[in-house]
Amino acid sequence: MSEKIKFVGMRRIRNERKMSAEKLAELVGCSAQMIYLMERGEVNPSMELTNKIATDLGVKIDDLINY
Repeated sequence: MSEKIKFVGMRRIRNERKMSAEKLAELVGCSAQMIYLMERGEVNPSMELTNKIATDLGVKIDDLINY
């Protein structure tokens, strides 16, 4: 069983940019529920989705996880 990762940095970045989970989800092509689950560490997304989020936000993957 793999350990779940909280994407707390992603939440911080969204908040700094005044971006809703719905808007980020629309940008990257997933559901807002997936964004919320990632931020709470309830699901580990695919590397493809993680890379897409980082690329679309213009940050490194580490920035999504760390705060």
